[in-house]
Amino acid sequence: MAFLPPYVTIPADSVFHVPPNINLQQASFSETHGGAVHVLQRGRLAAGDSVLILGAGNQGLLQYQLIRHSSASQVFMVEFEGKPPKWPAAWAPKY
Repeated sequence: MAFLPPYVTIPADSVFHVPPNINLQQASFSETHGGAVHVLQRGRLAAGDSVLILGAGNQGLLQYQLIRHSSASQVFMVEFEGKPPKWPAAWAPKY
């Protein structure tokens, strides 16, 4: 289980200004998106590769969106909780 401490110390060059037209909820999504892009880059997908995503939570659904627009030929997702993922019908995999 992850946790966030109430205070952290980080280098100043790691801090990004949030423009006034972006609310905090939108800004907080950048961390999740950055993690998903990082995983995609480290995975070194090649054209025609198949991908299995473990977990259909927020991070898994974001990975699914990114990977289905990559060169992967097939994207599979497994949910361990025994409940269907909460995704819009447009994202539903084609069986």
